[in-house]
Parts: sequence; structure tokens; C-alpha cells
Amino acid sequence: MIIDTHVELKSGENTLAELKDALEFSGVSEVLVLQNEKTNKANRACVDLAKNSDGLISGVITWAPFADEKKMRIQLNADLRESMIVGYLADLRHTDINTWISDEDVAYGVNLISQHNQPLDLILTNNQIPHLLPFLDAHPDLTIILDSCIGAPLQGDASWKRTMRELGRRPQVYYRLSSLATGIHASSAYELTEHIKPYFDILLTACGAKRILYGSGWPACTSSYPVWLNTVDSLVNKLTDEEKLAIYETNAQAVYDIG
Repeated sequence: MIIDTHVELKSGENTLAELKDALEFSGVSEVLVLQNEKTNKANRACVDLAKNSDGLISGVITWAPFADEKKMRIQLNADLRESMIVGYLADLRHTDINTWISDEDVAYGVNLISQHNQPLDLILTNNQIPHLLPFLDAHPDLTIILDSCIGAPLQGDASWKRTMRELGRRPQVYYRLSSLATGIHASSAYELTEHIKPYFDILLTACGAKRILYGSGWPACTSSYPVWLNTVDSLVNKLTDEEKLAIYETNAQAVYDIG
């Protein structure tokens, strides 16, 4: 079984039918939807879609109002009654990362998520990740998933390698595989694999298979779904069956409490 931990569905486009078409013959049996529209109405619509997906959508990772303490508390308390909500996300791509991590309201909201034993997905650019380290250290008990699925391609310089090693030292941090393909346009799995394998090897050495999640970033991913999945199959080819199972399935089940 394969669990895709990052797809996006929006009202009026990228419908459930289109997702099913993209996943046909892929072996993906479950997906998690990241809901990034900043309204509770969009959260509700995504949860309703999940409930009517015949089990394809096993959970929704929703937007949350981090900047408003009262709204944050009300939303999390209400979400306790909704089993489809399996985590929260913050999109930091257009945010000053240093301002965000020092904001007291944000700290309050993040602590609430930690108290509710929910994971936090952070969508950010690769250049922002090094600045995030103090935030990670301030929340050692909060499971955090890093997702840099949109932006400039990775630059495998010494700085990026150091950052990956730093992430590896923080056991509460997970990394979504789709981040490795950010900004890369490839027509074949071979081409894509050749490009990102050095980064995958560094990530695997730093974090281990137990802290890597399979995700596609569909439909924003720059390669077709078969090309991306074949690429990941190639990347994990020499891993043990247990390690492959972790990346494709059991890590997601443990992080998001599904399955």
C-alpha cells in the first residue's frame, strides 16, 4: 500500500475525479489532502469531500488561524470532534520566517497544536529551512513535517548538506520526499532520478527512512504522477523492504495517526 501525504484539492478544480484519474494504476490507495485556503469554509468543504471519497482520502491537513489566539483555540476544540482532520499547516513561503517564529501568537497556536497531539506541516522554501532551526528547538515535542514542494530547485551545496544534518539531529522532524523535486522539469523518471538521487542519499543518511514521507505535491508537481512515482521507486530500490514500507506507508500512519 502507498499513502500519498500531499495532494491538494480545491473547489471547482482538481476534483476528486481528476485525482482518481491521476492515481490510476499507481498503487496509491490513500491520500492526505493539504487544505491551504485560509477559511473555515474551505476546511469544511475539504473534510466533506474526504468523507465522500470512498476511503481514498484518509485525512485532511487544514489551515489554522495562527495569528489569532481566540480563533485558534475555538477551531482546535471544534476539530476534536472531527476525525478526518489529522494535522495543521502553516504556509510560510511568502512570510518573513524570523518574524513568524518570534511571534507570540504563533507560539501560542503552535503550543495548542502540540497539546492536542497533532502534527504541524510547514510549507516553505528551501532557503527558509536553515532559519527554522531555532523554532524546531523550541518545540521538541511537536511532530513537524517540512514540505518545500514549490520554489527554486535544490542547490546541493555545503550549506544544504549542513542543514540536512541539523534536521537529522532533531528526531521530531520529518521530510516530505516531493520537496526534492521542487522546480525540476523532467520528461522521464530516469532524468528526474539522476537529478535528485544525490539529494536523496544525503537526506537518507541524515534522517533515515523512518523520517521520510512519500508525497507527490499533486497537482502542483512538475512531473506527471507516473514519472514521479517511478522516480521514487528507483530512489528506494536498494532499501530494505522495511525501509520502503516506512517511506510509503507506516511513517504516514504513525505521524498522522491513520490506518
